Amino acid sequence: MNQITLQNLAPGFQDPQLDSQLVFRTALQALARPGQIQTLDRLPEPPAPLGAAAAALALALCDLETPVALSEDLRGATFDYLAFHTGAPLAATVGAASFVLVGNGNHLPDLSAIDFGDAEDPERAATLIIQVEHLEAGPGQRLRGPGISGHIDVRVDGIADAFWDALKLNRKRFPLGFDTFLVTGRSVLGLPRTVILDAEEA
Repeated sequence: MNQITLQNLAPGFQDPQLDSQLVFRTALQALARPGQIQTLDRLPEPPAPLGAAAAALALALCDLETPVALSEDLRGATFDYLAFHTGAPLAATVGAASFVLVGNGNHLPDLSAIDFGDAEDPERAATLIIQVEHLEAGPGQRLRGPGISGHIDVRVDGIADAFWDALKLNRKRFPLGFDTFLVTGRSVLGLPRTVILDAEEA
């Protein structure tokens, strides 16, 4: 097991039980209402370059039984921080991870290698938490599907086009496939495996 460096142990939640519950509810709301940007009110103080929103989700969702894969820029301080506050082990590969944290949406791991779950256990699929530069409602990507009345438009800056290509393929795997949280600042956007890009056929 990697040795934790004490200087990387930045503060977690101020009230671990309450804050974790509130962030968890916000995460559920984000997935239940795809495309609607949610605001996180309870934020920790993680070591850079891990942002507060990504850290909040990780602290609320990860535990001893959820291996985490980290993008290269999040190695070191982020692993120490998550290991100390959640006990989550570092996954040997992206495919072995329950959660995949990406520090920069312009530099994604191989999304085809992620665990999509299987027919007997689709909920085993990985969840992505990707830091982006900017999120706002408006022209950009048009989304449809369960939880969306008609359609919803969202603009995302700071994420590679490969993500949207992977999201199209992901929808075709349903009920298998990964779920995604895009985060920046205090904002979180949920994109469950059910979401449909407007250019797709339902």
